[in-house]
Amino acid sequence: MKRRLLITLLLLVAAANLGLFIWIDQRNLEARHPGSLTALDPEAIHRIRIQRAEGELRFEKTAEGWYLQAPRKGRVREDYITDLKALAVLVPLARYPRQDQPLSRYGLEPPRLTVWLDDTRLDLGSRNAANGRRYVLTADGLYLIADTIWPLLQRPPDAWLAGND
Repeated sequence: MKRRLLITLLLLVAAANLGLFIWIDQRNLEARHPGSLTALDPEAIHRIRIQRAEGELRFEKTAEGWYLQAPRKGRVREDYITDLKALAVLVPLARYPRQDQPLSRYGLEPPRLTVWLDDTRLDLGSRNAANGRRYVLTADGLYLIADTIWPLLQRPPDAWLAGND
């Protein structure tokens, strides 16, 4: 009887420690970026890259504003850049642990496209068939976001240039 009680107490202590570890880990994640996809300040972003099947788009902030650097060069529409920078603080609708997730199931192996905000990578995958939301993979986890940015990310290079609206 004493042995069973001891085993039960040890299991209870182990479960409490595991619960405490999970709680502390979640608090640390929230402290890094409470509720948003990244810890970035959108106004501090100076470089944006979009890697898609058709090639890469590269944007850079200069003293005069935002410019497309590749595959063409020219000043870009500020409203498009504002929408891209908003990805940094977008609040996901759901978050899943990154470990043990079959990424191909979410269209993330390989990703449909990748966005870099400075050096922060966001892989965008498939849409969830049940609710139309899009899967996004970051260094911190797998998220589900409203799929409002996808049409902008699909625009051809010339459509980004100011004066081509």
